[in-house]
Amino acid sequence: MFKETITMMLYGVLTAGSLTQVFSQVNIAGTVRDQNGAAMQGVAVSLSTISMAATTDAAGHYSLNSTLVKNAADVRTATNSALLEKGMLKFRVNDNSARVRIKIYDLLGNAIASIMEKDLAQGNYSIPAASAGLSSQLYLLNVKIGDNESVMMMPVSQKKSFHGTSLAASAGTASNVLQKTAALPDTVKAQKTGYSREFKPIASYTGTCDFIMTDTAWFWGNRASIPAASNVMTYVFLNRTYGAYTDAQIFWSTGGQTKSIAQASTYDMPANSSGRVNFNLGTSTGQYAEFMEHTISATVWNGNTTRVDAWALPIVIRLHCKDGYDAILGDQYHIFAMKRDSVFAMFKNYVPAEFQSCATKGAPYRIIAPGKGEGAFDAGQPYANYMNTYLTSLGISGATTNQVFSCAGNPFGSNAALAGAVNRHVAQLPQAQWTDVTQYYKAAPANYYAKFWHEQSIDNKCYGFAYDDAEGQAAYTSHASPQYLIIAIGY
Repeated sequence: MFKETITMMLYGVLTAGSLTQVFSQVNIAGTVRDQNGAAMQGVAVSLSTISMAATTDAAGHYSLNSTLVKNAADVRTATNSALLEKGMLKFRVNDNSARVRIKIYDLLGNAIASIMEKDLAQGNYSIPAASAGLSSQLYLLNVKIGDNESVMMMPVSQKKSFHGTSLAASAGTASNVLQKTAALPDTVKAQKTGYSREFKPIASYTGTCDFIMTDTAWFWGNRASIPAASNVMTYVFLNRTYGAYTDAQIFWSTGGQTKSIAQASTYDMPANSSGRVNFNLGTSTGQYAEFMEHTISATVWNGNTTRVDAWALPIVIRLHCKDGYDAILGDQYHIFAMKRDSVFAMFKNYVPAEFQSCATKGAPYRIIAPGKGEGAFDAGQPYANYMNTYLTSLGISGATTNQVFSCAGNPFGSNAALAGAVNRHVAQLPQAQWTDVTQYYKAAPANYYAKFWHEQSIDNKCYGFAYDDAEGQAAYTSHASPQYLIIAIGY
């Protein structure tokens, strides 16, 4: 009977028009509101990997709903689903827990190998490539997660991609190569002229996905009224805490001066090297604190926002130069509009278990970067060896997980490109591919703290770790003839 089931599944795969096609139900709905909570009509909402779009109605509602037949390599994740991608099986357990059974069959429906059969908790998983010793023919990969079952044709290039065993062996022998990963998302996009473009990764093709979009003209204020500088340029400070703090409760400090925005919303910035502007909420020494960095000559501005140590407050900067150059760096607009506890919750829901302490050790003031005091990756702690197997596979010995995340010690302290590649989990690829951002963070182990903040940053640029400027991924810019810098601070 089971052989007949496999045969029928194969027939469905073949008649769908592609040897690797699978079925996927899309049922995503949500509401789009502006920064003041008002419903937004006429917002275009779409998916990144599927040609599907909708427009919000007068109540701000939209719905993306369809049954798809599409190539498995394009299906990033779905409820209790699996896909083959570049020699790896990636799958999601969407229930609180589910029995996962993975087997290989020949084209006649005969069982050839058992990959795994065990109960797994909710999350995203991957099994890396390893030889199963199969002969040179096509095979079927049967994946059952809870009550959901699918069959995928294994192309010739992937027929040896799994750590398999004979059916006589005990089930679950792939546990030593099974990795729980961060979300394997598609992305929902919301766009409307005059408002911030918003992007949200999704862990399933079903569920709710709401957006907050920001009127960008309002957000940046009246730029025409910014006073001209007597020194190099004018710094402008904006309160974007959405009512959580008044201008009198937001303090900035630089050049030996400390003032509230109510006392001075601009500062005539002179040239200075390796400078900082510090911000505090509540009082001038309040624990809700953030900063940005710069080096300013008489003619050139260099600077960045940073998440190398922690995320503490939403911050975004806008550099405008006299030649018209205009650059925006930092957190995306929706981070400012979100409740603070919602940002923490979003982070915890996104990252794997190993990174949960980043959002608990410093709460409610900071989400601490791994290796920067969050504790879980320290010697003797639960995840001290998180990177060890990967480092060994790269031929790197003597280095610790904390050294990877901190970009310190040998060999990472003196090799920015390697440090970046290991944090992004691309160091196993040819070095020419280390610049390919589409390969970043695709599998564990990786710096999922940095991955999360890249996805929450303007143009995905963020200093998520010390050498995140390797391959130009940091929230950094440099330009001549600076005119003004606007800094928006949130809560």
